[in-house]
Amino acid sequence: GLAQVWSLCGGRGGRQPVFDRLQRWRREGACSVAVSPDGCTIAMNGSDGVASIWEASSGRLLRDLVGHAGPVNSAVYSPDGSMVITASSDRSVIIWAASTGERLQILQGGCRGTGVLKSAVLSPDLSSVLVCWGATAQIWGRTSGECWQVMAHQGALTSAAFSRDGAFIATGAADGAAKVWSSASCRCAYTIDGHGDTVA
Repeated sequence: GLAQVWSLCGGRGGRQPVFDRLQRWRREGACSVAVSPDGCTIAMNGSDGVASIWEASSGRLLRDLVGHAGPVNSAVYSPDGSMVITASSDRSVIIWAASTGERLQILQGGCRGTGVLKSAVLSPDLSSVLVCWGATAQIWGRTSGECWQVMAHQGALTSAAFSRDGAFIATGAADGAAKVWSSASCRCAYTIDGHGDTVA
């Protein structure tokens, strides 16, 4: 339940925490944080089904994002910073307005993979959602929640991300491989092997 924000402009004492902690008195299990594109706020997940948004400069809690029925496994900002997208073990993805905490959309479609729904990120053009679910990365339509494409590894996925222009997708998994895919066709462009362990 502890997070620290550090200044990169170290003085005589080197890099120092801007504030000691984002205190999560009501919940435990925060294991991921994301900084907004403008650097002003921080989104954090929570094992109690609640994500939260904090002011980066002070550590002040701005708002809780309440709506999941299971642990929130990831909370990240949309590329333009206007939204936060959360993925939960309740097998749902929720899109929130970052400025107000309003719940904009709930997605519960997809391809219903096995294993944990680990993360979800919005595409650069905000038209689709890239979801890590078990050993698959899935592209869902943002408005419909339909599963458009599936990309598979031999092991559970640990991460998936769009390239800045949205043309490619990179995935890492517990099978020790990193793969780069065409986001248009979802065909694997190439695989990076040689890792001795999970690729995060």
